[in-house]
Amino acid sequence: MKICALFVDLGGVVVINRAREIGELYEKSDGLTLEMTKNVFRFIQTAKRTEEEINRYLQSVNIDPDLWKRFTKEFYSSEIKNDNLVKLLSDLKEKGLLIIFTTNNSDAVMKGMQKYEIENLPNLVINSSELQVAKPDKAFWEAAFKGTKELLPDLTLEEVLVIDDSNTNCVSAKEFGFQTYQYKNTPEAQTEISTLIS
Repeated sequence: MKICALFVDLGGVVVINRAREIGELYEKSDGLTLEMTKNVFRFIQTAKRTEEEINRYLQSVNIDPDLWKRFTKEFYSSEIKNDNLVKLLSDLKEKGLLIIFTTNNSDAVMKGMQKYEIENLPNLVINSSELQVAKPDKAFWEAAFKGTKELLPDLTLEEVLVIDDSNTNCVSAKEFGFQTYQYKNTPEAQTEISTLIS
């Protein structure tokens, strides 16, 4: 089946980070578990939130807002642009493929894209904070597919390849009907993606 659209995760694929390593560090030193950080990110990423709302939420789940600021500062400072993948995506876009960033992110996503000079790469950005639903929820994939079909009306589910670093997101995307590739930042990844597309 021909691939016509790539749904590419922004954080963790286009922009890579040391999230796992930093998360483990904070769990050991401050008791900030993976489940706790997932829940806070989910809260932030499913609506436009003010700093006051975020601080209230943090306090309601017994997380010190200053600890959260330290954690996120270290998390975001570990991010770097995945130059090899960005080059591949640019080449594929020139060949006519649609590039869709699918992201569980806050409403500040455009600032991050501008920081890495990738704001012109995607044809469309599907952001959980605008949808008020996040991956792996089926409603996220429904919205992403609907938005993409506005650009390419004849697009079928099988013509979409989802590239995400989360196994959970890949499983839900596959259940929805998309093709999937779980991204690991290895030298082989770009070749494997190229093979899936050709």
